[in-house]
Amino acid sequence: MPMIIAISGLTGSGKTTIGEKVARALNLRYIYTSHKQSVKKIADVVKFTRKATPAFEKSFDRMITEIAEKQDCVVTTWMAPWLIKNATIRVWLYASLDSRVRRKMKEVKMNYKRTKKYVLEKDRLNMKRFKKIYNVDINDHGIFDICLNTEKLKVKQTVDMVIALSAEKDRKKFE
Repeated sequence: MPMIIAISGLTGSGKTTIGEKVARALNLRYIYTSHKQSVKKIADVVKFTRKATPAFEKSFDRMITEIAEKQDCVVTTWMAPWLIKNATIRVWLYASLDSRVRRKMKEVKMNYKRTKKYVLEKDRLNMKRFKKIYNVDINDHGIFDICLNTEKLKVKQTVDMVIALSAEKDRKKFE
């Protein structure tokens, strides 16, 4: 069985940052695909998401899942923990809305008020979409092995905790 670390969280929770660093530290493939890659401006992600059909979403998620399930990797997508059945560990990252908005401001290049609106709308759309398409409640974290507050932990501490849990769950890969 491959080692698959599936990381999820709301907008601005640290999925990309933590995922990249965990993958690099463990020398694993990093799989990151999002609607951001389908738009020219990051601020257009919400518009793109509103127009995406359930068929497109399922195809998009199926592609990521099929790639991930065949190899050792770190996957940071919203739905990976629910869709990748053989994930070694599932990690939920969270932080306060204020912290997530401040992180996103740099990326979306908008002021605090507009960024907050963007973050809230993106989270709302994704929650609604995943409930409709997969009957998944993003706020139910019962499937996760660990939930980490990225507002209270430094990046290195978060990465180290994910690596330690990975080692505990799949000792053979670390021997």
